[in-house]
Amino acid sequence: MVLGETSNCMVRFLEKLEGVRFIELGANNGKTLDPLWPLVRKHHWSGVFVEPQEKPFRKLKKKYRHVPGIAFEKAVILDYDGEATFYNYPGYDVVSSAKVSNWKLEKAIAEGKVKAMTLPCMTISTLIAKHHMEDAQVLQMDIEGSEYDVLKTLEIRPKIIRYEEKHLGEDKEPCRQMLRDWGYSLELESTEDVTAWIQ
Repeated sequence: MVLGETSNCMVRFLEKLEGVRFIELGANNGKTLDPLWPLVRKHHWSGVFVEPQEKPFRKLKKKYRHVPGIAFEKAVILDYDGEATFYNYPGYDVVSSAKVSNWKLEKAIAEGKVKAMTLPCMTISTLIAKHHMEDAQVLQMDIEGSEYDVLKTLEIRPKIIRYEEKHLGEDKEPCRQMLRDWGYSLELESTEDVTAWIQ
C-alpha cells in the first residue's frame, strides 16, 4: 500500500507540515505494506520505527541506515512493560503477533507451524519517554490486533493516528468511538485501515 492511494485526508494534512515526527509500530522491514516509507525519505521525517522480529528488524535498520533522525526499537508494544509471548510464523512475518487474532496465525498454531518466543515488551508511554517522542505528530500502527489495547494507554494526541482494524474483532467499534470521544475525525479506508485526525 502506498500512502496517498488509501488515505487522502492524511496526505492533505501532512502536505502542510514540515519536519514531521512519527512513531511507527509494526514497521516490519520498512517497506512491505508500509504507508510511511515514501514520505520519510522524501520529506525528511524523523521518528522511531518499532519492530520485534529479528529478520525484518535487520532489514529495517539497513534500509534507513543513512537516513538522519531515525531511531529503532526492537520490542513488542503492548499495555504493560516486561516480556511477552510472541508467535512467529516463519515465512509470514506480516501476520506474526503477540495477540492471536488472525485466522492464518490461529490455523498455523493449531498445525504446529508457529514458534512461540519470549520477547521484551513495553507500553507506548515507555517508548515515547525513551525516545523523547512527546511531540510526535503521526502514529502509524499495524500490530495485528493489539491496536486498541495500545491506544487505550496513549497519553499524547498526535495529529494523525492511522491503524489497521482488520483484526480488532469486537473492539473495532469501541476503538473508533474512543477516538471520536478524544476529538478525532475518522476516515475508514477500503484496506480496513482507519485514519484519525484532529485539528
